[in-house]
Amino acid sequence: MTFLHISLLAGGVLAVIPVVLHLLSQRPPKPITFPALRFVKQTVQTHQRSWQIRQWLLLAIRALVLFLMAFALARPTVHSDMLATWLGIGGVGLLATLATLVTLVAIAARKSWHIVAITSVVAGLLWLGVMGWGVAALTRGATPPAMKQDAPVAAVIIVDTGPVMEYRYSNQTRLELAKEKARELIQRLPAESKIAIVTQPSGQFALDRTTALRQLDRVELQFQASNLPQLIQWGVQLVRSDSLERREVYVITDLSVSAWSNAEQVPLKDLLATEPQVMLQIIDVGLESPQNWSVGDMVLSQAELAPGGSVVVETTVSRTESTPGERVTAELLLEKNDPNLPVIRDGKLVIPEATVLQRQFADLSEVTSGVVKFEIRDLPQGLHHYRLRVERGDPLTSDDIRFLTLDVGEIGKVLVLGPSVEARSQLATILSVGGSEAIEEADLTSVKDRKLESYEVIVLQDPKEITEGDIKLLEKFVQDGGGLFIVLGPNLGSGNDASTSPLVKILPGKAARVSRRSQADRSVYLVPERAAHPLFQYFGGRVVEAPFATLPVFRHWELEFDQTPGVSKAQVLMRYSLSGTPAIVEESRGKGRILTWTTMVPEAGFIEGRAPWNELTSSADWWPTFGLLLGSVRYLAGATEDRVNYTVGQSAVLTNPIEKYPDQYMLFTPRGDASRLDVRTGSILIPTVQTPGVYRLRGVSQSPTLRGFSVN
Repeated sequence: MTFLHISLLAGGVLAVIPVVLHLLSQRPPKPITFPALRFVKQTVQTHQRSWQIRQWLLLAIRALVLFLMAFALARPTVHSDMLATWLGIGGVGLLATLATLVTLVAIAARKSWHIVAITSVVAGLLWLGVMGWGVAALTRGATPPAMKQDAPVAAVIIVDTGPVMEYRYSNQTRLELAKEKARELIQRLPAESKIAIVTQPSGQFALDRTTALRQLDRVELQFQASNLPQLIQWGVQLVRSDSLERREVYVITDLSVSAWSNAEQVPLKDLLATEPQVMLQIIDVGLESPQNWSVGDMVLSQAELAPGGSVVVETTVSRTESTPGERVTAELLLEKNDPNLPVIRDGKLVIPEATVLQRQFADLSEVTSGVVKFEIRDLPQGLHHYRLRVERGDPLTSDDIRFLTLDVGEIGKVLVLGPSVEARSQLATILSVGGSEAIEEADLTSVKDRKLESYEVIVLQDPKEITEGDIKLLEKFVQDGGGLFIVLGPNLGSGNDASTSPLVKILPGKAARVSRRSQADRSVYLVPERAAHPLFQYFGGRVVEAPFATLPVFRHWELEFDQTPGVSKAQVLMRYSLSGTPAIVEESRGKGRILTWTTMVPEAGFIEGRAPWNELTSSADWWPTFGLLLGSVRYLAGATEDRVNYTVGQSAVLTNPIEKYPDQYMLFTPRGDASRLDVRTGSILIPTVQTPGVYRLRGVSQSPTLRGFSVN
């Protein structure tokens, strides 16, 4: 039990006033000797004892009334958990009072001593029970918090601002309803209460009720799921730091699962059990059976893209169980390339128009989710912004659309070095179709005469008689971030010759021997080992379906190296059928990469009378080899290291070498805001992206430079 105004209990002292007045009003009796009235004197003495008892009863009632008045003014409060206890104590106390009155009446009525003794014992036992029970109730653990409605409160109001709070019902979003409930709650809280509006794990109590209402008005929807367990933990700690006895935390949410995903990391039960106690109340503003269509995260078949290549975009279309099932349309839209956009016109952001590129259908009549795939072919060079949406209106629109940016850059300068003019010319012709900026051909002897750092990729085609000095130059080129493409062929000689060649220093392993078989044996061909590797980007995620079995390999080098995952720096990307020996091997060195093919391509101009090594480029249907060659050079070139797809809450970083890009940009956000960025550190940093959509960068220079990225 607690008291709202414990100081008023001092008024109980007033209960002694009737006692003092009673004692002062009594006069000492005067002795008078009157023998004739002896029997009358005995009667008066009898009645006097009766009146004395009645006066003491009246005195006790008066004192009790004054004490009860002081007790009531102190306004005692009892927690609901202890209400039954105090009602029981009060009941026993009432019985004890009645037993005491019965005892006094028995004494006044001069009843037999048996009756007086029995009633006295009963009254005494009852009073002992009242005192014992009361002491036990007062000393039983910590006192629960007061629950009087008009006592000031230290209150934290947590408002869920997750993306699902945008759900609209009866022309009102869940966030608008949550703010309305919070406003009503603030108005109902007692005067002198301390109020904090919490949407992030930070902040303090507002100065007054008006300030709290202003803070509530500024609460906006966030496109990142709220972490309600963390916010509750923060709110409980905040109210416990205050001196007010009433401590309450209110959570206004639609109870979506995403907002409670971290509940296991925050032990709410133990948190609320810690003293002093805090009342937690959840206010549900959600719907029992929400109807909604949504598009899931997008998955790309290739991580790196090249001009002319293809990529498969896969996503999941879903509906809630309470949403009627039907056949729904998913659309892939592409923004047009307009060098004059974006701009701010009449205070509004103007962006390029988007047109529908493809449509796919998902039949969700009987199921709640389905997969849709879009294949984007013949990717042109440049930056491209896509949108994937569900053509189906529903109360929650934010999850009906996804944004995707693809950055397809040029391959850059490629140097093809080889002893055969015809072979390297054919390879240069193949690679030129892949969109490289420039391809140069040269003999192996010219390595030391060239400025290797000006090239993105260097191709060593069937090298022979290469020197130690050339190998050192090539090693430095790779260490500095270049890509080296080695094609092994007959010029390496035998296994003994290969072991003494300086080339072994840049090979992923030992070139042990050449495996040979007749042209009649077409059982050996290339088999993909890592189908998701960027090497296979031109196959649109279907490299396992490519007809490599129609392109037999008759001769190839056998490389020996430790292939244990996590131990070897080299990884096998393709193997040969039957034997499983490595066919294409990748190795990272420094900032660059080395890609080694163990069979000769292409074989133009091979020596007459020599058996061919393969039919990888001589077959009529050799497009898989074409895709592998372009993918190899494109991967080694590392078209762009910039990430162009992010999620809300992340930091966006784009490289910005000053020799290639301007040092000033205008940043246009999906909300229509525009701001100037000065870039002098070699990179563009946007600390936090908070809104889904396309962020566009327009270079401030003589010629327009457009860059950007997508956020979901």
